[in-house]
Amino acid sequence: MMFLATGVLLHVMADALGSVGVIISSLLIKWKGWVMSDPICSIVISALIFVSVLPLIKSTAVTLLQCTPARMEGPIYATIRKLDVTEGIAAVEDVHVWKHAGGDIYGIARVHCVPSADSEAVRKSVRIAFERVGVSFPVIEVIQSDRAVAQRLVVS
Repeated sequence: MMFLATGVLLHVMADALGSVGVIISSLLIKWKGWVMSDPICSIVISALIFVSVLPLIKSTAVTLLQCTPARMEGPIYATIRKLDVTEGIAAVEDVHVWKHAGGDIYGIARVHCVPSADSEAVRKSVRIAFERVGVSFPVIEVIQSDRAVAQRLVVS
């Protein structure tokens, strides 16, 4: 909703600025005979609109590309490192965290655990760890396999 309101505000401001530019260039042409004032005003208005829209384009692109919010990168990496050495967890992979347009933070992760681990307990501990760093909606896939044991031995 924030993008929509910002876009509408920028559109209204661009229309107003365009109208002011037309009035100024018309007056300059009428009183001074400066016919170049019209294209000059158009270029200045276009440049101002372009510069004012860049932040909206950037924030929209970050949301559409599902980028990890910059403030969360450090805490997410620290959480993954802590989980990698947690008892019962062999590996944490395919972690993706992004901010939805509504402001909620979503996250997904695949967790390999040793066959003897309680998969629901592992899922719950990983979910809690992600929620602590601000992930509102964590989705955790837990995989129990012998591969997890082999990975744990290689990592250790």
